[in-house]
Amino acid sequence: MTTTRVVRFHRPGGPEVLQVDEIPLAKPTAGEVLVRDQAMALNRADGLWRAATYIEDPILPARIGYDIAGVVEAVGTGVSTLWVGDKVSSIPAASVAHYGNHGETAIYPADALIKYPSRLSPEQAVAVNNGLLTAYFPMVEVAQIKRGQTIVLTAGSSSTAMAALQIAKRLGLRTIAITRTRAKFRTLMDAGF
Repeated sequence: MTTTRVVRFHRPGGPEVLQVDEIPLAKPTAGEVLVRDQAMALNRADGLWRAATYIEDPILPARIGYDIAGVVEAVGTGVSTLWVGDKVSSIPAASVAHYGNHGETAIYPADALIKYPSRLSPEQAVAVNNGLLTAYFPMVEVAQIKRGQTIVLTAGSSSTAMAALQIAKRLGLRTIAITRTRAKFRTLMDAGF
């Protein structure tokens, strides 16, 4: 295959600016991996990026997409942690300006991909990393929260807050989740919080 289809936008805007373009298939360079995408997810950053209101400015035409899961098809020089055939999913650690993921294939830094357990489907693997790692890092690595402490989560039924609640439960924390509507309250109750 010498080309690949990718999702790009040629001007900022809403979802209507997205299009599928056929572009030359790139080879991974040093430290990079070529992934055959099997599942993709959109997150809030993708919408901000597409609208040109994100922390980075798009250089048009721009690819989109932080979150993918797929199979490694090729590795660049210096990559020693991933191999052709590995099932991987992305973590929120690379610039979307340089590494848009959505399409048939993606070139991504090896250190921004992790192998995922075979018990997960690609759809499950793409869904977990962004929310869990976004919650885990500030709670565990930065704040070093400990068993018995209490955390308060606003937007309590959001995907990141739900991930934070799961982490908190596992760490033995007391939690207070704030939400705006009875339906969102019910979502929290149905999830066991």
